[in-house]
Amino acid sequence: MIINVSKETYEAKWYKVDDGAELKIRPYAVGQGDIIFRDGEVVQSGRDRWKMFDYSLVAWKGITDADGKDLKMSDKVKKMVFDYSLGDIATFVIIKNGELLKERQEQEKN
Repeated sequence: MIINVSKETYEAKWYKVDDGAELKIRPYAVGQGDIIFRDGEVVQSGRDRWKMFDYSLVAWKGITDADGKDLKMSDKVKKMVFDYSLGDIATFVIIKNGELLKERQEQEKN
């Protein structure tokens, strides 16, 4: 059994999304909430989805407001983006965490 405890495995990385925007996402630490991963899929409540999103989304680039100005990430803006599924950012972050988990599981098998 291989267990990778290297820091690089758990650091936040930049991922490209639509229209040149980028999201900096760190893998979700399962111990952060009451979340169940089943076959790499996340099974969770809305409250736990928020915990994952809030923990995992570290920064963004290339996201603008309705006036075309750079949208600064703040707790308030982040919560609105999550609550109202703005730009499908929350879905991207949750899905990316599932992919990262599957990748780590596959690496440990080999």
